Formats: sequence, structure tokens, C-alpha cells
Amino acid sequence: MSLDIICQGWLAKEGGKGHTYKNRKVRWFVLKDLFLFYFTEKPADGAKNMTNLKGMIYTPACRVKDNPTPKKGPSFIVESKDKEYIFSVADSGQADADNYLLSWRNSLEYVIERSAGFKEAEVLEGWLQKRGGKGHNYKNWKKRHFLLRGNLLSYFGDVRSKEDDVSQLKGFIEMSQIVELDTTSDHGVGYDFNWRLLLGNGKEYIVAAKDEAEKEKWIGAIRKRIKKLAKLAHPIALDYKETVVSMARLSRTVRGKTPVSNFFVLSNLNLRYYKNDISKEAVEDDWGKGLLGTMPLVGCAVLPEKDVPDSATVIDVTGNRFLLTADSAAQMADWTENINSLAKDLVKQIISRGDTIRLNCLARSESQNNGYTALCIDKNNIQLNFFMLKRKVDISFKQLKRVYMSDEEIFCLRYETSDEIRVLNIICANAKGVHAAIHAAFEEVKGERSEKKASAQKLEKRERKKKKKTDSSSPAKKPKPKKRSEAEPPAEAGSDADADV
Repeated sequence: MSLDIICQGWLAKEGGKGHTYKNRKVRWFVLKDLFLFYFTEKPADGAKNMTNLKGMIYTPACRVKDNPTPKKGPSFIVESKDKEYIFSVADSGQADADNYLLSWRNSLEYVIERSAGFKEAEVLEGWLQKRGGKGHNYKNWKKRHFLLRGNLLSYFGDVRSKEDDVSQLKGFIEMSQIVELDTTSDHGVGYDFNWRLLLGNGKEYIVAAKDEAEKEKWIGAIRKRIKKLAKLAHPIALDYKETVVSMARLSRTVRGKTPVSNFFVLSNLNLRYYKNDISKEAVEDDWGKGLLGTMPLVGCAVLPEKDVPDSATVIDVTGNRFLLTADSAAQMADWTENINSLAKDLVKQIISRGDTIRLNCLARSESQNNGYTALCIDKNNIQLNFFMLKRKVDISFKQLKRVYMSDEEIFCLRYETSDEIRVLNIICANAKGVHAAIHAAFEEVKGERSEKKASAQKLEKRERKKKKKTDSSSPAKKPKPKKRSEAEPPAEAGSDADADV
């Protein structure tokens, strides 16, 4: 799933079936990936501030339905396995309240539909030791009760008393943010069976189990979950054959941290990096063996560093990035060209095959913030689904006049409607990569249409030549003699009738 917050804002919540207390409470809700979090106050940093967190609802186990007995104004119900939550607007006098509530319902239904594969996902929980690494103020070991569910690895001070209990929640790690899983047990003193998790924001977590078997069980479950999330978030259907294009040992730096030497493998679909060198045959036999991270090429961009010719910044579609450094400027130029050209060729291949590319971003027009947006590209049009506004915009490639960047974080779609020219500005974590994907699709569609037009013109010209040749080579037809009627007298010699015959 995307790292973007899909929807957030104030809502009123009432307990329905399965709740002891059923009074109405106004809460700040954040819908992010597979969970719906709610707080007593608006958190300063999205869904990561635990201070005012009151609860979290696991959406794959839910369904949205109508409220048959609304008390005041419009409302809907989110039903989990054991409970019902009734949602309505926080302020009945809120402007455009119906559309606001409808946008929440639409966003929840979208997330539930997209996360259907996690409905019966395996849950793993148990006691582990944890300490903070880089990016943490406190680096001492703490015993925590861990829970792996959906896309979150949560840790608590004690065992939960009930399903949605967050009173003991100390924090959580998003699986989609893990960029490196180091399974070597050399990250801590006193706990032999440990491993390291590195996130895209540069933070490290060191986790330790009681024995090797427990360690392998957790590592296997985490890898399996990361792989499942990668399939869910991948912008294309994963039925394309993956083949290796180039391999090399390069340096990777995450957010100014100490550079790390990794073995990079570039395929026609992904950019992958490993801790140790690996042969082409071994990579193609088992892509996940020793794998530290993967970046899908669709929506990926490589931006050369102007002052450092042997380095470039690599950004995936969700905004995760790192600095890539080669042995020379020439080697870096080759990798930059290969990644960008492969990403472009892949988009063209997808479009020509009739498949759809799905990307997520935050969109903004000239006058309003459109919030979380799902962007779909196929061979006919670009569709933008604005969940905050419950609105869709379809721009056909016939309407599209220009795709361009207006800023390093904003790309623009200039298109024609029946009565005017419009411009839609779209801001996202990797505007360059999304712009490149749309531009490649635009080129492919224009190229296909030009080829079809040229082919049709060529066929028409051939048919005209063929017809002309047939007309010139066929003998002239003699006129048939006119039949005499019974009443017509025989023609006299030398008359016009004789001459005509």
C-alpha cells in the first residue's frame, strides 16, 4: 500500500454492537494504509504520535454498510468481526456535510477492497527484546510484546486485553517503510539472536529473540509480509517475466547516513539491492535470497547530482530515496541512463499490451487541495480518483495537450474540454517519476495512433493504385444492340439505324 495518508479529519464516533460504552465521541481520524487510527487531538505528525491515540481499526477485517436507524443526520457503519462503529460528521452544521461523510465512506471502501488479501492474513505475536539504533534518543534494551498484523509490526508494554486495546501501545513499524532487513546477529551485546530493521527515514530498530528458531520464525514472517505488500503496492500486474539487465557493487546512502556498499541488480521491472555479491543465475532462481530492498521501475526516477558526477538520487513512486554512488562518473551515467530508459520502455510495453498502471499521489488544482488521489493510466485515458472529494476526472489522450514539470515536486496536465483549456497541477513525493510514466504513456499512444494513421493512408493509397490499374487494363465494352420492338418497322438500307448497328 501507499505511504500516503488517504484521509484524515474530525468525525463523530459511536459504539454500536459489541461496545460497552455507546456514547458519542468526536475524534480526529487518520486512514493510513490498512489501519484507521483515532485520536483525542490532531497529532502533529500524522499517525505516528502515540500521545493522544485512543484506538486503531484493522480495515481488512471490516465492511462498510448503511445505518438503518440514523439518529441525527447522515451516518454509516463500519463493521468488524466483533464490533460496529457508527460514524457521522462532528458538527451537524458543517458545510457540505453530506459530501464530507461520503468521501470518508468512499475512502474506507477503497482501502478495504484493496486490502482484501490481508483479511485472513496470519497474525504473529510474542515477546521480543528491542532497542533503538540510529535515529533514536534512547538505545537501551526493552522487553516488548510484538504483534505482526497487516502492514504493521506493533510493540506493546504488555499483552493486549482486547483486540483494539492501545493503552499499552509503545509504537509501530510500517512494513512498507523497511528498506533493509539485516539478519546478521552482530547488532547488540547480551542478546545473540538479533537482527536489524532500517527504515526509509534513516531510523534503525534492533530486535532480538530468545533462540535461533524464534528468530527465523519472525524474520520469515516479516519477509513474507514485505513481499505481499510489494505485490499489493506494485503499479502493474506482476505477470511480466523478469530478467537481469546489469549488475554491480555500488554505494548507497540513506538521508545523509554513513554510505553502505551493496550489490545492485537492475532488471526490466525492478532495481534490487543485496548485501553480498550474487550471480545472475542465483538472482533469477530466487530473487529474495539475501535481498535488502526493491524499487519498482514504474514511477521511479534517477536524478543526477550536479556537483557530484559519480552520484545520483534514486526515488521510488512513494518518495523513498537514497543516494547512489558509482566508481566513476561514466559508470553512474550508464546506470542513470539504463534505469530511466528501462522505466520508460516498461511503461510503453504496459500500455501497448492493454494493461493499466496504478500510481498514488497527492493532487492539487489551482483553487483547492484534492487530497489523496489514485491515478490510473491505460491506452485510452488518464483517470484521477479524488477520494477526499468523491470525484473522478477522466482525461483522454485525445484531450491531453501537454505533460510538463512546473517545479521539482509538481507536474502538470494541460488538457482540452468542450469549452476551455484546463491545467491540473499534481504534487507528489516523486513528481519526476510519475511525470515520466505519464509522458511515456502519452508518447506510446501518440506513436500507435500515428502508425495506425500512416498504415491506413498507405492502405488507401495502395487501393487507389490497384483500382486505377484495373480500370486502365480492362478492354472497353461494346454497346449492346438495341432490341427492336414488335411494332418497330425494319430499318431501311443506309438509314441511321444501320449505321448505329
